[in-house]
Amino acid sequence: MKGILCVGVILLNAFVRCQLPQTSVTWKELIPEGNIWSGRNAHASCIFLNKIWLVGGHSDLYPTYNLEFSDKTADVWWSSDAENWNQITGLRGDFYAQNQDALQPGPVAPWYARYGHGLDAVDIDNDEVDDLMILTGGFAPSAMNDVWVTEDGITWFFVHYAPWSPRGWHGSVVYNNTLWIMGGTPLNSEVWVLRSIYRVDDREPPLTRAMYMPYTYGIDWEQLDSAPWSPRCGMGLVNQPYPDSVTGSRMVFAGGYGGWLEDDDRFDGLRSQGDVWFTEDGKNWTMIASQTEFGELAWFGMAVLELGGSSSVVPRMWIVGGGFIGDFGNKRVSKMSASVSVYWSVNGSSWTMVNYRQGGGSSPLELYSSSEWAETIIDGELLFLGLWGLTLEVFPSSEGPDTLYILGGDQDGDGTVKDVVYKGMPGLLCDRGGVPCNNLGTCNPTNYDGCECEGLNEGDYCEIEIGGGKSDANRIHLNKKWSAIPFAVLMILIFA
Repeated sequence: MKGILCVGVILLNAFVRCQLPQTSVTWKELIPEGNIWSGRNAHASCIFLNKIWLVGGHSDLYPTYNLEFSDKTADVWWSSDAENWNQITGLRGDFYAQNQDALQPGPVAPWYARYGHGLDAVDIDNDEVDDLMILTGGFAPSAMNDVWVTEDGITWFFVHYAPWSPRGWHGSVVYNNTLWIMGGTPLNSEVWVLRSIYRVDDREPPLTRAMYMPYTYGIDWEQLDSAPWSPRCGMGLVNQPYPDSVTGSRMVFAGGYGGWLEDDDRFDGLRSQGDVWFTEDGKNWTMIASQTEFGELAWFGMAVLELGGSSSVVPRMWIVGGGFIGDFGNKRVSKMSASVSVYWSVNGSSWTMVNYRQGGGSSPLELYSSSEWAETIIDGELLFLGLWGLTLEVFPSSEGPDTLYILGGDQDGDGTVKDVVYKGMPGLLCDRGGVPCNNLGTCNPTNYDGCECEGLNEGDYCEIEIGGGKSDANRIHLNKKWSAIPFAVLMILIFA
């Protein structure tokens, strides 16, 4: 009986693979001409000086400058096109504060190697040009609360040990022209805001031979009341332009790992979460949704980008990858189960899945996703693995408009940490559940203008019939007509 079942499952998966829908190209792997940073997750990245910057992260073990082995990195990389990368090998700065024994200047930063840190670009003189990158906290390996700034990515100034407690995997975002720090682990729901940053010239030289800078910066922080969401780390935190808000934008908080702590009456275990919140001032919070289509996720990439052709005046929020871990009912998921999907939302309550996905989990079908970044070869076998611990950035494409870029991350299962960049392609704006333009239009593969609808149809996915209602009741589910056939075949094989 078991043998017949195994044969049935094999035939089932073979049949289903033959019936997979034709989807648009949504992601393209970029192949650098030279070196690229080593595979890693929990790194930090941001856009600064018209470049993408990537610093630190958690990697495979490697020999350090002092002949020890580490899985944390203290390197700094940049790219002007997201494809070809340059490592800064002459890093300078306040080595006296931490990495006193490293080569100065050299390829190792003056701050301790770390992962789970924040990196944000800020404009300190209100001229709409970012002046500094600010690095905050992380694990080195203990949780840290140190703050470093740089004017060029080469020279790093030690600011101070901040008044907020040591933490990693916290949320950081620039909103209303200042930096916000939220949550992190050890788990908390704190909210901190940078109130002022200024240059400090009267600096006393430390009693050391290690490199130090003649000036640095000072930062003043303010702690606001704790947020109403449960203590959290590994969440998404973005600044979304929002015309209906008083300030014209809002901070949106999504998912993450955590929950109410054991000394709280609301404690029901710790796990990846799926709630979404917003605030316009960091003090007053509104829950948008307690649960959404993306499920419960933490350590995903989240960014705000409006690709051309959308009917909405509000930029879309995008979520890529992420994973579930923690307590699930009376069970505990102790190994990361990562997502193979991409979602977007305008309002934060309703999320659209771009890719087609099937199988995995308790299903007899093998996991499949049309997200190109989920494809991997292990021992000669094509598999589809989720990705977590990545970063997601918005940057101009070679075709002109801004698009999304996935940097690094860690695969679940038998996968590895990635040293790859994936570029978002025009299909991101055309596919819904893996169906291009509702099968009522075409997706131009060379621009980011979205669907070109046929006949009397309009809408982001040609789902609206002009003069009528929605025309996608059957179209969007075309690929599901095959689902009954392979299961019927399986049943016949088992019970014949």
